[in-house]
Amino acid sequence: EGRNSRWYTGSGIYRNAWLNVTDPVHIPQWGVFVTTPHVTRKEAVVNIAASVDNRLQDAVTRNVLIRIVDANGRSLNRITARLNIKPGDTAAVQRTIRIPKPKLWSPDNPVQYSAVISVYRDGKLTGQNTTRFGIRSIHFDALQGFVLNGKRLLLKGGSVHHDNGIIGAAAIDRAEIRKV
Repeated sequence: EGRNSRWYTGSGIYRNAWLNVTDPVHIPQWGVFVTTPHVTRKEAVVNIAASVDNRLQDAVTRNVLIRIVDANGRSLNRITARLNIKPGDTAAVQRTIRIPKPKLWSPDNPVQYSAVISVYRDGKLTGQNTTRFGIRSIHFDALQGFVLNGKRLLLKGGSVHHDNGIIGAAAIDRAEIRKV
């Protein structure tokens, strides 16, 4: 409201916004972290770290199920953990899962896996987080630059401002697509 300019982005919500309602014992936003520290065409090591927050006044015990799902929806591996969480505290579970013959992610073949983390209370699902990830190896060196899955890859990019010029600061899907 009031006097402002399209150049002042603090004038309100200008991108999609969501309200997430969770159980008091839940996986927080950004509470799942997936890395692939060792990748070959024969096997990939996937590290998964998941946090669970307890916003209750009492200590709780929750069962956590971690599943790795391939791009076709097939469950490849599953691990369970039992967490005892103090009131107002966060507990974490960390597991390593090996995937034989992984399909490697690349710009030409953007295959993704999913880490599905489920929280259960007395056998009832109370929360779930799905984190998509690609299995790939990355490194930089002075001679080749960026190397993805053992192959040199040239990086391309640009400086893109969040606003859409004359139509303002709102993130309109079609305008964003046009910029790309």
